[in-house]
Amino acid sequence: MAEKPTYDDLKKSEAELKVQYQRLLKIFHSSPDSISITRIPDGTYVDVNTAFVKMFGVSRDEAIGKTSVELGFWPNSDLRHEIAERIENEGFVHNIEFKQCRASGEEFDVLASAELVKLGEEQFILAHIRDNTERKRELKESADRLQLALAAGRITTWDWNEKTQELTGGANWANVIGYTAEELCENPGIWPSRIHPDDLNRSSDLWTKYIAGEIDHYENEYRIQHRSGMWLCLYEKGKIVQRDKDGKALRLMGIAQDITERKKMESQLRHSHKIEAIGTLAGGIAHDFNNMLGIITGNISYLSSRSNNDDELAEILVDINDGARRAQDLTQQLLTFSKGGTPVKKAANLNDLVKESAEFVVRGSKSKCSHDLSHDLW
Repeated sequence: MAEKPTYDDLKKSEAELKVQYQRLLKIFHSSPDSISITRIPDGTYVDVNTAFVKMFGVSRDEAIGKTSVELGFWPNSDLRHEIAERIENEGFVHNIEFKQCRASGEEFDVLASAELVKLGEEQFILAHIRDNTERKRELKESADRLQLALAAGRITTWDWNEKTQELTGGANWANVIGYTAEELCENPGIWPSRIHPDDLNRSSDLWTKYIAGEIDHYENEYRIQHRSGMWLCLYEKGKIVQRDKDGKALRLMGIAQDITERKKMESQLRHSHKIEAIGTLAGGIAHDFNNMLGIITGNISYLSSRSNNDDELAEILVDINDGARRAQDLTQQLLTFSKGGTPVKKAANLNDLVKESAEFVVRGSKSKCSHDLSHDLW
């Protein structure tokens, strides 16, 4: 038979209970989160902690014995009843977000958890509420920064549900090809239908192979036609983010980037490199040709000094010299081109050009040219 506790035992137990009570009371009031205990039948506050007083702007005495609805903490009192019913039916709620009001009337965002607790013979609701205003603001700022970065990079996000074949995306994702999000959600086939025919089969094969697990990543570049008719070049990269129990893909997410301008710049750069290579080649040819022309003009001078008043030979040598001079002008233009300089543009007498060209064509034949040209051809 158990011994009855002595008076000293009872005093010791009472002291231990007081210590435990003081410890719990300290924890209760030092918590940074608002904590409250309310009766289930009428929703009146039994106790609130210091964080509750600071959060809602009421004293402890003002809160105890009243309901949160009476104190004006709910912008929507119906929501309070819905949450209370969930707690009574399920025994708890965890991390739900909603708005509440301070005593001043200011609305703010909260993150709340609550559960049923039994104190003595009566059940109460123990609620933990955290001011979520700063977190929501930071999340919004982070989301805004992300959207600005994506917009600057001409990047949009997409989300594909493999089971329902539904396509959704981030801000402006549908506008990349000139459609609204509603139009693409209602008809996901619009996007693939606008892919360039030469890129469609390759793109479709890449997607199918990635879904089937034949390749370990999805990355693609393809041309797609904007609603306006303009062709764009898109870079796309995606990843399976959800699978079923058998490992089959359920959901994919990724990005699509408009790289049209980058492709144009790459094409211009390749063209520039080709022009540079042609210029180098032209410069080499011009130098070699100039050397040969030097030999020709030198020999023309020598022959002219030995023509012995032979008018026919002298005329031929003059023509050869004129041709060599024009060839030297051409090599000078090639050298200018090879160095990247701007060709020299100057006015020319068309009469002279026509005469020289005609005489060059008939030279060596029995034909002769007769010119009847206007004097003001320029």
